[in-house]
Amino acid sequence: MKAGGRARRDWERVQADADGRERPLAPPHQAACTRRNDWAKHVSYCCLHRGNLLQHDISNMTEPTGPRPRPTTADPAQTVFFGIPLKARATAKNWDWTVRDINRTLASIYNQTNPNFRILVGCHDVPDLLIPTDERLEFIQVDSTTPDLNKEPRSNFPDKELKLRRVSNRFRELGGRWFMPLDADDLVSSQLVQFVLCNPNPNGFIARHGYIFNQESWMMALVPQPKIYPASFDRLAGCTIFRFEEEDFLAANQFGPQSRFDRYISSQDHREFWQMSLQENRPLHPLPFPAFVYVLNTGDNHTFLYGAHRNWLNQELLPKLNAHGSLPNPEVTQEFALSHSVWNRSSSALFKGRHPNEP
Repeated sequence: MKAGGRARRDWERVQADADGRERPLAPPHQAACTRRNDWAKHVSYCCLHRGNLLQHDISNMTEPTGPRPRPTTADPAQTVFFGIPLKARATAKNWDWTVRDINRTLASIYNQTNPNFRILVGCHDVPDLLIPTDERLEFIQVDSTTPDLNKEPRSNFPDKELKLRRVSNRFRELGGRWFMPLDADDLVSSQLVQFVLCNPNPNGFIARHGYIFNQESWMMALVPQPKIYPASFDRLAGCTIFRFEEEDFLAANQFGPQSRFDRYISSQDHREFWQMSLQENRPLHPLPFPAFVYVLNTGDNHTFLYGAHRNWLNQELLPKLNAHGSLPNPEVTQEFALSHSVWNRSSSALFKGRHPNEP
């Protein structure tokens, strides 16, 4: 069976947008997806026509209130798996900040309008949970030697790859098809799982535009943006949802000895994913709305502390964001769970970067 199978047939049912771009259509038998697909089209229109993108109007698409729904299916093929590698306590500059950050990430995932997701966290140490969770969250511990970043800053990468490998193997054991590697301090849109499951394609999705957010100043901006960051969002942050079929787990193909699954999981540079997908003729499709937030200035982000471009991040990107960004509006705040209580705790030592409205 060719890669994608039924998903590819669904994906071929597309329509041309007014500007010549293709837009996915929700499968007609999935009536529950219709409203969210309309929402995605609306946000796509706002993104394409720019303006103040933090002020996009979704008032006609009222979000559900109250507790988020629980899972409605046990089918792993209709579940989005998030794979999160978490640094060790011994590696963290401040473990309390690391705990804070992953809880904020988890809050954004649990904020999904579609409950069919699972979260697999690869870690040495299981963090304290500051939000309600359930059986969809699983910690997979490793017993490898923790890296010494003071001696070798790049030792973080093999540690991260090992943990990502463990969680991705668990994903494969469970029979999953949709997999998203996610850093333990990034945020995802509440619409992401719904959109992915309602608009299947045989390869996956990538965010070519998305938000960056300074958690100290609460300034946010959608990139690319000439005054802040002109390149595509995926050059700055990892933001890919992969679709894997059975044949994608098989090694030795025309692209080399590794399987498609192994090539992506073992890659240590998310900036390669877009070109990799084009080279193997399995292009990732750009998401039509900004579905990710890259959180900056957390105090314990490896790239800011040890990365080759840390001076540029701290001395150029952050000042530009503070100068040209704006505070997130209520819709964006809700969409990425920035209004969750995990952002509004009173301990300044643990919760550096509180909501600006908090005294």
